[in-house]
Amino acid sequence: MTEYICKLDEWAIQQAKDELNEIPEERIDKIQQLTSMVKEKEPKLTFNQDPHFLIAFLRSKKFDVEKAATLVINHYKWKKESPELFKNYHVDSLQHVAKAKLIAIMPKRDKHNRRVMTVKTQNWDVDNLNIWDVARYSLIVMDSVVRSDENAQVSGLVSVEELGSFNLKMLTSITPKYASAMSRFQDSIAMRYKAGYYLNAPYLVEKLMILMGKLLKPKMFKRLHVLGSDFSKMFEECGTECLPSEIGGEETSDVYAYTDQLVKSMNPWFEEQRKFGYSDSGTYTQIDNM
Repeated sequence: MTEYICKLDEWAIQQAKDELNEIPEERIDKIQQLTSMVKEKEPKLTFNQDPHFLIAFLRSKKFDVEKAATLVINHYKWKKESPELFKNYHVDSLQHVAKAKLIAIMPKRDKHNRRVMTVKTQNWDVDNLNIWDVARYSLIVMDSVVRSDENAQVSGLVSVEELGSFNLKMLTSITPKYASAMSRFQDSIAMRYKAGYYLNAPYLVEKLMILMGKLLKPKMFKRLHVLGSDFSKMFEECGTECLPSEIGGEETSDVYAYTDQLVKSMNPWFEEQRKFGYSDSGTYTQIDNM
């Protein structure tokens, strides 16, 4: 097994102890337990056994090995059963989405040390940007953050979506197949999703929230906040240094260039992941989101 080298900052080490039941002296043993359990449960699965990959799943499930094993298995089943999301899963195939300046990761953390991803719907040309490509790029951005910044595995991620331009064409592009595939992220991704803020939300977003309420677990749904033009709740919770200036934040750098550089730097990692997966899709399992 590849040697695990912890890259957490001191604050993240303490947060992992307090919130995730992570004991540094027990990490290797837990990773080994997880590896053995996944092998036992799914002998047809060829999975990434690098400890730096697996520990993210343990952190997502507060070091509950059994739940982390289910998360690993679901992760690979999701990838096999959702080719629209995971075929050509690398940024080179999605430069048209990157150039649209639709999705970005902020360079600075929020006041709780969480990473922040922004979505700017006014830059989404529905006729030329397929919703599956947009979703794939957002997943690649989140994967890039979690895999390049180990602290983010502990502190988590917040999304901020500016929805003032959300229209009927955007709403109808969210087909049942798409909604079902995307809803599986809550049982399939090694990331602590902490909150979502929807800004300048028009009335159509109410329709979207009804759909999401049916697909998301109650605990996950409660983390979503629909805001009008008053962003004070978000500013109070996240701060302003981590948010772009056009929504009242302090970040003025080219966050899209920063994001593009980040995801491109992860291309070798994404290429390596193509070696892993299922010979048989198996059965998808729901687990508690922790």
